[in-house]
Amino acid sequence: METVEVVKEVEVIREVPVEKIVIREVIVEVPVAAEETAPAVVATEIEVRWNGLDPLSQEAALREAARFEDETGIAIRPGFTDSASSFQKITTGFAAGTVPDIWQAGGLWTPVLASRGGTLRLDGFVDEWDGWPDWYPVAREDVEYEGGVHGIPYRVHYRGNPVIRLSYFEGLGVEPTPPTTWEELDEAAQRLTIRDGTR
Repeated sequence: METVEVVKEVEVIREVPVEKIVIREVIVEVPVAAEETAPAVVATEIEVRWNGLDPLSQEAALREAARFEDETGIAIRPGFTDSASSFQKITTGFAAGTVPDIWQAGGLWTPVLASRGGTLRLDGFVDEWDGWPDWYPVAREDVEYEGGVHGIPYRVHYRGNPVIRLSYFEGLGVEPTPPTTWEELDEAAQRLTIRDGTR
């Protein structure tokens, strides 16, 4: 028996005109003795885009992508872009049919991209994932749109200038002045934290 390689390309086009998903599979039949069953080996490639990674972080992403391929057989075609232009590249990518399969995005992008049909609902995946409830509710809400989950949070952080809500500080008996050291910030945070059970 000789080895036969079959390459097939399947295109799935949604109702939304801006999204096109292309799945490529290579199925290789391995010659075996007549009494054995020949397993099918499937190799798949997906494109992943990261935003704003410095050179060392890009190297780390490439190492993890290679390790992921070794473990799963799924090859990752990496892409890197700066954070400032990433949103524009994603939205124009929808129009051009060049959007990556998976991309890093901010939570504010969820309603914009989901309302245009640019995302895949992940409810079926997260419903079976026991780690989903471990995310803070606000992180889960950040990737929801019209009752569906459209992304997976991977970090939570705060950027910007601190804003003080005077009534909140005063209501808890805390002086409403901005902290000027990390120690003052830590002390204020502890005094301003309202406990709910163990949280």
